Amino acid sequence: MKKILFGLGLLLVVIISPACKKKKGGGNGNCEETLISFVSSPPINSTQTPATGPNFALEINISNMPAQGVSITVSARPESPSNAPAFFSESRNSNQAVNNFSITGTPSNVASIVEISITSRSCNNNKATGSYRYSKK
Repeated sequence: MKKILFGLGLLLVVIISPACKKKKGGGNGNCEETLISFVSSPPINSTQTPATGPNFALEINISNMPAQGVSITVSARPESPSNAPAFFSESRNSNQAVNNFSITGTPSNVASIVEISITSRSCNNNKATGSYRYSKK
């Protein structure tokens, strides 16, 4: 009976031990950077009222800027179909907290989605993404 209890106890220790190991990094892969975050205007996860355009302003405010800066990609495409090609796409590297874009080429009367991706230039695992919806009258 003691051997059975000892065996069960040992099995329990073997199962629980890996879950208690300390993880490396800052919670974002192998990076030691603070996680990137951002807010935008228009806000992420919003649906904007149709506007006349022709250009649509986007302001991105980045928090926790990595020392080596970030790569920002903004693309806009029709919402449907989900694999529709982008009519606007711009990528840039930045060390600035505030970044402004002007989305051009939006087709009239088409529900569109803007997708934002911000990636640390020194750690590809440190990434923030978001999107919002809009349309041109």
